[in-house]
Parts: sequence; C-alpha cells; structure tokens
Amino acid sequence: MKLSYLMVSAASAMMLTATSSQAYFQLVDLPTINGGDASLLNSATIVGNDAYAVLSGSGLHRVVKISDVGGANTVTTLVDTATWNTTVNATPTGIAGIPYASGSDLLILDLVTDQIVKIDQVSGAATLLVDNATIGGSVSFAAVDPTDGNMVFYQSTSDQLLKTTGAVNGLATVLTDLELTAITGDSSPSGVAVGDNGVIYLGQSTDSVGEDISFYDPSGPSSGVVLTEEQIVGVGNDVGFSTTAFNFVDGLLVFRDGGTFDSIKSLDPSNALVTLTTVLDENALVNGPAGSDFVSSFFSYNGELAWSQTLASGGQVAGIYAVPEPASLALLGLGGLAMLRRR
Repeated sequence: MKLSYLMVSAASAMMLTATSSQAYFQLVDLPTINGGDASLLNSATIVGNDAYAVLSGSGLHRVVKISDVGGANTVTTLVDTATWNTTVNATPTGIAGIPYASGSDLLILDLVTDQIVKIDQVSGAATLLVDNATIGGSVSFAAVDPTDGNMVFYQSTSDQLLKTTGAVNGLATVLTDLELTAITGDSSPSGVAVGDNGVIYLGQSTDSVGEDISFYDPSGPSSGVVLTEEQIVGVGNDVGFSTTAFNFVDGLLVFRDGGTFDSIKSLDPSNALVTLTTVLDENALVNGPAGSDFVSSFFSYNGELAWSQTLASGGQVAGIYAVPEPASLALLGLGGLAMLRRR
C-alpha cells in the first residue's frame, strides 16, 4: 500500500508515545473515552479514522464514537444508555461485547443479554438483530465473516457455532456440537475468526484434547489443524487462547497467548509454521504505556496492529493502543524529525 507522510517535530511525535524505545503507543486513554465518569472500557474497534468503544458500569453503559482516533480524539455518544436498554428490551447492568464492523454497521454480541445488536456507524440507529429467544442460550464469542458481513458466534448452551443471516432473528447452524468435537477435539473452542476467503479458524484451550488452532472451510466442506500447541509454543509449554483477542487483522490471524509466555502472536494461515511470529512479548507489553499484557480485542490502525486494553488497576492503563509504523519508530529513536503517517 502506498503511504503518504507528514513531517512533524520530534516533540510533537513524543506526545503520541511515552518513549521512543517502547514497542507500542497509546492512541486514546479511558478518561478521554468516557469523559471522566465512572464507566469502564469493555472493548473497542477502529474503522477507518474512527474508533468505536463500548463503555459499561455505573449505570452508564453506552457505545461512543471517537472521531479522528489518535488525533483529535473527538468523542460523541453513538448509543446512549436509555436507547441501548430500549433496543435490548431490558434494563441490564452493562454491556459486554466487541463492536465488529459489518459494512456501514457495527454488530455487537452482547454477553449480558445474550442477544445481537446492530448499530449504524453514522446515525447510531440501533436494532435488535437477533433476540434472546431465537439464540436460545448463553453466548460467548464471535467474529464477522468478511465475505457476507454476517456474524459467526458460539452458543455455549448447546455448544454450537451459529451465524446470522442478515434478517431479523435469522440464524443458521454452522457447526453442531458433534462437528465441533470432530474438528477441534471437543465442543468448547476458545475463539473464532473468519478469513477473507470465508474459512473459519478456531482456537482450542482444552489441554486434554490438544490446544491447537483448527480450521473449517464451509465451501468444501473441509477441516484440519493449522498449528498444534507444540508448534506454537514448543514442547512442555502451554498456550492459552483468548475468546475476544483472536481475529484477523490485515490478512493475518492475530491472537493473544495467555499461556506460559504471555504475548501477542500472528500468522498467515496459508503458511502458518513459517509465518508464526511473536509480535510483542510479555516484557514489551508490560513495560509499554498500557502497563499490561492483557488484550481485549484486535483491529487495524493505519495498516498496523492495534488493540484495546480494558484493565485499569494495579498500574494498568485502560485505553486503545497501536504498534507504530516501523519507519516512524526508527526515526523517533533518532530523536530527530519523525515521519508520521497521515491518514
């Protein structure tokens, strides 16, 4: 991708990152996102130049839009508490779910009410896409299929992988509990992601059956193992997949490993073993501006990896973070003029 750049002073650049030696920087902090109230950051995503954040707690659960994220960081409420409650037909204590981009909308699998809400990214118009009665049980994690914009999600009561159809209360079964067991070793995977070709990838965190990454191609159908636990972390070590931080970013499958060595890893499924990379290890994460190796959700910022960190205790700093563009990081290290990508 061809990039354009803006010359800025090193002093201005340093406002974007705590130190030039750190492996990532903060785009926006929680006080900016919530306006200083008591609500907590539950999750976020970035679409183009804007971020969308889910805030929860203290009776102030809502979805906000952060225009020009990493720049002006102008925050407006997209869906307020009252509108959310009316949409989900309940009075919940909060929201728990990642906002996934689907065309011009956001889709949120809400773990509080076990429902799926659709939100227009511009107007904030909210619709209950799939209600609790249709889903029929507790939900856990989700991804959006980029080929059709529909949401694939795990329903833990019946241990099935389901998918929206786009119609109100439209659902289809992708994999039954028996099919999940045949593919991943048991019927309780720990993360789902969908590639640009519609292939579904699953992380498995049940040690007794093998903590592997598996795939299911609905067009075949076909399935298999992408990488085994030993291939990911080596013999004798443990891998731990996150139900929320396991998704595709710019064509790569990115996941948080919360096992023996906490880290962010990525791979290209078409050549997984060769491309498996530790993007940031535990030391880099903990010693960066977030002060934490926890990751809530992944997304892209100007073609680079970004994520939300939701914990705000024990020195951890909740907010939205990103890995800097490599040329910018190198120039920052020189202490001279930095070339920061202009959006």
